[in-house]
Amino acid sequence: MEDDEDEEQHENSISKRRAPRPKTNTSPPKLLVTPLTRRSFESDHVVADSLHDQRLATIAAAEASNTTYLDLNAASIAYVDAIGEDAAHAYNLAASDNTHLNDWGSVVFGRIVADLLLEKKPELSEWIVANETLSRLIADGLPA
Repeated sequence: MEDDEDEEQHENSISKRRAPRPKTNTSPPKLLVTPLTRRSFESDHVVADSLHDQRLATIAAAEASNTTYLDLNAASIAYVDAIGEDAAHAYNLAASDNTHLNDWGSVVFGRIVADLLLEKKPELSEWIVANETLSRLIADGLPA
């Protein structure tokens, strides 16, 4: 009997701590992001567009479902083409890994995502910390 009372008190304690859920008929916002380019180059300032079909499929899915999308693929291609192969490879997780990012690469390409999102949804600016220096380097096509 005492165990039942303890369990009931525990359940009541948990239910009191839960935040109330708003009752709305709205669904959460939808967002699709095209893939980050792989940093495999055809020449010093021309990255291979190896995810072209996946980019187009993402855009088609977004348009078909009336969903906002961020074209990270086009933005990341433009950026790595501008900075060149050696600078782009500085973001690799490992020397020969042109797909995964190291910590600084995550910051740089995360900034690109943040800036793309703010272009589409400026009302989110209160939740996204600006980094004007990094944003400017990226916009100017300079290594960060």
